[in-house]
Amino acid sequence: MKLAFLVLLLVNLALLAWQQGAFGRFSDSGREPERVARQIEAERFRVLSEKEVQKLRERAGPSKGSGGDSAIGQ
Repeated sequence: MKLAFLVLLLVNLALLAWQQGAFGRFSDSGREPERVARQIEAERFRVLSEKEVQKLRERAGPSKGSGGDSAIGQ
């Protein structure tokens, strides 16, 4: 039982050291550059009024297809 505790403790310490960069960096590209690039800018979103939705629909013209999205905003 003591051996299992010591092994788990050593593994945890090694993982902590690796996470803190004790063994050097493996790449200089950053942690998750792809994820940051795909991040949504929430401040650019806004809620449209019913009038604004209607204006956008009129500008878009008649919808193509069977109207699968026709219930959106109604």
